[in-house]
Amino acid sequence: MMISDRTMVNINHNLRYINEHKQAFDIEYFYPLDIFENFAEQIEDCTIECSCKLEQDKILL
Repeated sequence: MMISDRTMVNINHNLRYINEHKQAFDIEYFYPLDIFENFAEQIEDCTIECSCKLEQDKILL
């Protein structure tokens, strides 16, 4: 399978933002998030919008 340079940039962009959010919110290893990251690495042509809900100082997953 060939992946275009633009697609690789988009994949890397998505992974970078996922990792930045994990660091910003001090997220420890979480298996479902690991699955999502693997999905984000493999998908070529889509937009991924990540979100979470906050309740005071807690992240609701």
